[in-house]
Amino acid sequence: MTHNNDTGHHQSEAADWMLRLKPGTATTDDVAAFKAWCRQDPANAKAFAEVRGLWDAVGPAGEKLFDPGALQKLAAARHAQSRSFGRRAFLTGSVAASAVAASYAVIYPPLHLWPSLSELSADYRTATGEQRQIALADDIAIEMNTQTSIGLRAVADDLQRIELLGGEGMVKTGGRALEVMAGAGNARAANAIFNIRRDGDKVSVTCLEGEVRVACLSSYVSLTSQGQVSYSAAGLGPVAKTDAAAVTSWREGFLVFHDVHLADVITEINRYRPGQIVVINETLGRRPVNGRFYLARLDEVVEKLQNAFGARVTNLPGGVVILS
Repeated sequence: MTHNNDTGHHQSEAADWMLRLKPGTATTDDVAAFKAWCRQDPANAKAFAEVRGLWDAVGPAGEKLFDPGALQKLAAARHAQSRSFGRRAFLTGSVAASAVAASYAVIYPPLHLWPSLSELSADYRTATGEQRQIALADDIAIEMNTQTSIGLRAVADDLQRIELLGGEGMVKTGGRALEVMAGAGNARAANAIFNIRRDGDKVSVTCLEGEVRVACLSSYVSLTSQGQVSYSAAGLGPVAKTDAAAVTSWREGFLVFHDVHLADVITEINRYRPGQIVVINETLGRRPVNGRFYLARLDEVVEKLQNAFGARVTNLPGGVVILS
């Protein structure tokens, strides 16, 4: 009886985490807390896998709010069925549970496993691993990277305007000026080439050719070739010189890392592959990585990291991989 109570407790917490880890709401503190929770007890990770399997079956079914209690009840039912009726009854019960769960909607997906409602409403969007080029005018072109969403905005004083809702793109402008709105600021340029990336409220702009004016709140800076600046709701950061070739290596089909923490490497790789890789070992996450990873062979990344760092690998449903 105690075991069943413990199981229900773990499943309840796992359901809460599924709702907490959603795009647009989850913070870096939330992710850190989730990793700590996984490390506390192996039963936590197991319960999360149980609930995650149910969530996979739901899908983005509508636009109503998801009932937090439903995940807990369905996870408990799934556990009971697997203990009482064996594999055949367990699978039948899972189908029934999925049918009930499908009556609820998921507006924000957990762990970025499918597009959010705001991304789906974009005028242009790329899926995980997809890249594409769009032309807004004869002299304005944008090369969109993976998981990128762009919305068209009204033209003002012959100034072409778009909004980067999320993701990354390399922008090439001719004589007509373009303003890219993103988060708390914007980047404006004519006769220039620049890379702009948005992760939540953090935006990074890198000038490749020409000059780019980056404004945030009441401040602005002008970037020239190899110049980079980041900003957020807190304001503009300092301008720095950067390796533009490394910033845009995604256009050549690979990612380059120089003394980057493994946790940050995984965050970047997750943008390009289905599912998610999660590092729950803080010491492992701080290990420095130097290397080049080809986008066409990202399935080899986990094995390489396992061999290089001796990481323990746990594969969960939905393409989720836990490194510890």
